[in-house]
Amino acid sequence: MPVSGAIAVARLGTVDYAAALRLQEALVAARREDSIGDTLLLLEHPHVFTLGRGADEHFLLARRPDVPVLELSRGEMTTE
Repeated sequence: MPVSGAIAVARLGTVDYAAALRLQEALVAARREDSIGDTLLLLEHPHVFTLGRGADEHFLLARRPDVPVLELSRGEMTTE
């Protein structure tokens, strides 16, 4: 596979899921405007349940009160 340019790597450590999502959205917008180059985020976040489009909390079989549930506008719920 040919290499066509540099990629920026950001090592962020542990980042709250919602904060990481906001950062991703901002980077996507900047990339679309060609304000930044390709960027790779290396991070982890505390446990979180995410519900994409079409998902519902009743799909969570082992809900834990110490783990937040976030509803997202991306992804899908599948039953397969």
